[in-house]
Parts: sequence; C-alpha cells; structure tokens
Amino acid sequence: MATVIGKEQLCSTDLKYFKSVQGIDGKTLFDRYKLAESNIINNYIDPKYRDFLAYPVKEGGIITFHGKTYNETPRILSDLQGDDLAKYQNIKAETLAHFNKEIDSLKKSDKTVEAEFLAAATKYVDDRFVYCYDDKVVLGVWGMQLRDNVRADISEICKILIERKKEIQSEPEILVIDGSQLEEQSVSPFTVRFNAGEGGSLYGATEYAKYNGDIVAESEVPQVNAKEGYEFTGWDRNPNNYTVAGNTKFTAQYCEIQPVVTLPWWKGCLNWLLLLLLLALIFIMLWCCLLKNCKSNDCGCGCDENTEIVIPPPVIPTPVTPPTPNKPVKKFNDIKIETTKKGYDNISEILNMLDIKHNAFSGKFKCDMLFINCGTSDNINADLLKKYVENGGIVYASDMASGIIYRSFPNTLVFGSSDKTGKIKATVIDAELKEYLGNIIDVNFDLGGWRMINEVIKGKVILLSNDNNLPIMVEIPIGKGKVYYTSFHNSGQTTGNEKKLLQLLVLKQFAFLNNMTIQEIADINGVDLNNLKYK
Repeated sequence: MATVIGKEQLCSTDLKYFKSVQGIDGKTLFDRYKLAESNIINNYIDPKYRDFLAYPVKEGGIITFHGKTYNETPRILSDLQGDDLAKYQNIKAETLAHFNKEIDSLKKSDKTVEAEFLAAATKYVDDRFVYCYDDKVVLGVWGMQLRDNVRADISEICKILIERKKEIQSEPEILVIDGSQLEEQSVSPFTVRFNAGEGGSLYGATEYAKYNGDIVAESEVPQVNAKEGYEFTGWDRNPNNYTVAGNTKFTAQYCEIQPVVTLPWWKGCLNWLLLLLLLALIFIMLWCCLLKNCKSNDCGCGCDENTEIVIPPPVIPTPVTPPTPNKPVKKFNDIKIETTKKGYDNISEILNMLDIKHNAFSGKFKCDMLFINCGTSDNINADLLKKYVENGGIVYASDMASGIIYRSFPNTLVFGSSDKTGKIKATVIDAELKEYLGNIIDVNFDLGGWRMINEVIKGKVILLSNDNNLPIMVEIPIGKGKVYYTSFHNSGQTTGNEKKLLQLLVLKQFAFLNNMTIQEIADINGVDLNNLKYK
C-alpha cells in the first residue's frame, strides 16, 4: 500500500458501494487530485482548511484516504456527542463556508475549472466519513455518494485504518510529609445505586461509580415505570445534582391507586328513584303544614279558609350555553403537514391510508407537522428544526434520521446501531396505544444497520424491544412541541399489523396537537379504530 509523506491513513473503501463519482473532462477527481492540490487547494484555500479533503490513493477499485498526521486519535463525527459534537460541527460548518466562499469568488473571476473541482469535491458530505482531530475536520470519503439500499454495514463499506494513539500515563503524585516521600494511594470510587422498590421497575442505568464530590446528574437518574395499580411519587430523597460523599442508594416511592368502584346500572337507577321519592315525600309534608297554618287564620298572611291559594308556576332555569373553546379542533385537513423525500422509509403511504393530505418538505418549516423519512436526501437545518419544535411543531422521524435529531436535540437520545434483521417482540409501554395494540407486538427490521436507541436522556418510551430491553420508539417533549422517533419504519416488507401501529402513532400526534385522546381525534375524523386493533 502506498505511503503519503506527512499524512496517515484514515480509511479505505471500494467504489462498488458508491455512485455519482465526480469528475472533470472524463477523469475522476481522485485522478486529478495531486495536480489540484498544488494548483487549486494550496493557491485558493486558507491554510487552516487545506487538509479538509483527505488525500486519495486509488488502486483498482479501492481508494485509501489519508489525512494530515495526527496527534489525537481521529474520531468519526457521527459518533461524537455533547460538547465534542457541537465543537466539531461548528468547525465543519466554518470549513464548508470557507470553501463555498472561495468557489463563488472563483466563479466571479471566470476560473471555472478551479470552481468546478472544489464544488464537485464538496458536493457530498456524510458525517459518517468526517474525521475529527486536532481541532480540524477531514472528509475521509468525498467526491461520490453512497448507493441506495446498500445492505453492508458502514464498517465494511468504510474500513477504518487509524492507528490509535497511546494515552499519556501520568506519573503518580508524590506527597512529601515530614521530609519523607509517600506515593499517593489510589482512591476507590463509591457506588451510587437506584432501587426500583416493590411498586415498579427502572429503565436505564441503575448503578454508577462516583468519586467523592462527584455530582449525580439529572440525566443519570433512571426512568421509573410503575406497576398497574401503583403511582410513582418520587425518590426517598432527591437524587438530582446529589453530591456523592459515600456509597449511596436511592429507592423509588409509590402510592397504591385505589380502584374505582362502579355500581351496576340498575343499582344506580334504584338509588336515583329512592332519592326522588324521598324529595317528593318532604315536599308533600311541607305543603300540608302550609295549608294547615293558613286555615287556622293564625298564619299572619291575611288569608282565611275561603281564600284561594295560587301556586306560582315553577321557574325553569335558562340553559347556559357552554363557552366556545379558545382553541378550535383541527381536523386532518385543517393541519398543514409536510414530508421529506422518501428514502428507506415512505411515511406518505401511512398518511394516505388515513386520507390525510400532505405536501413535500419546503425547508421553511411553515407547517404543523413534519415527517422525516429514513435516509431522505432532503437537507434539514438543525437550528431551524429545533426552533420549529420549541415553538409547537411536531416532528416524526425514523431510523437513519437519527443524525438530524441528535444535532437538533443533542441532550435527548444516545444512538447506536444494530445489524440484526427479522422480527422481534416488543412491549407496548404507552398506556393509550396498549388499548389497541395489546401488551406485546411483533416488529420487523428488514435491513441491517438500523439506528438503535442506547439511552433515553429525556423523553418517554413508547415501545421497548424484548430482545435487548432497549427502546425502539420514543416521545420527546421539546418546548411547546414534541418529537416522535422510531427505529422501526414503513417499508415494502411492513406487515398489516405494523402499518396499524404506524397509523396509531400518527393519530397520537394529531391527538397531542388538539389536546385530545386518540379515540376523540379518530371520532371527529371518521376513523374506525376497530380496524386498527392489533390482530
């Protein structure tokens, strides 16, 4: 394998996995790179960003990409989280902005070839091929686009060739006491445990190793699922932002929900009848007393025994018209819905089953609901998506749309991936959906490489995989709106029952928008929920 001076291998890939390989005058960009590096990149690109395009070495159908020699071990952008993700996303945005600025400048200067090369090279930027290290980003695979429906795992498509840097081991600290040197003793961490108690179960990590003075973050506290007949009331002491000073255990507390006793209908009617008879008896007794007093001429009302007593007609209260609700109910076609271009998923098929009108994604976020298909080719701005949901928008996203969900809402879900295919059993956690689906359903994953939810930092689990006890469908409240994310999606292999599940999830989003139940939103739109029950 060829060696490139001043650079180290990042990854290699086979051209068979890619399409739209960019080229100029009959030659690929890879064939022209060496000349372009000296005549274009080094002449027009700022030194800070010149290493963005990895150096390609093409041998037959295999291309090995090299990046500038690194001090830190390079990491893939799509695998980053938290502050590191935000940092390198900003660096990537700055780098692309600089390239686009130079491309526009070259076009205005009639340097067409130079502009075309840079534009074609940066046309496809996939975060799974962006390497982050030493405060820079390097595009490991560029100038071509991954083919649709590639079943191979990303680790097979792009083989990582990074040599991991050894971590520098710090010397043990030496303490000097009375002139003698003592090596500092290693400090063992304390254990922080969460106990579910007898009224429920926990979802998430239940045990952490913490050192003295460490804080238990709110995101580390597991979600409590109360058993039927119990309600979670809190922990025996508040674990949020708790300062660790020793081994600690937090136990969930519950109160028992008293069952509501409902009388048979005939007993209810009998009770009402007895009450009416009692009221009638009291009325007759009072009336008899009034007549007796009047006829004795001692009542002081000025009447005698021949005076006719006029009984005024009963006063019938004027019915009160209930006030008109401030927020009118929105039916299906009163709600503006947009869907992205289909990829591995096509949610439009589910919307069509419910006769719900929808339009193509405009990019302006001028809608009530936005459905993001798995593997869509639409470009979605993460900042605008975040503001859209915070202001009351509803987003449905599936599988490989996890990237835009993580970039827009980084402190909600932690994603991984799975190559498992076929049917799995899933437990329905959501009480409202359970009414129509039952406790356990089958879900089919027709392709490997689907995005798995490793952890729910914020949100509520809707479906839980029985295979690995991890969620596959969640609901996340964000500001005034909500995000519904599912690892499972609509595809050509989706069964009838699975389509019912997705239709119910769509109805649940409409119900949230109108502050209604699924049954209520179905009734006003003429949807027969009996046809959507799991069979």
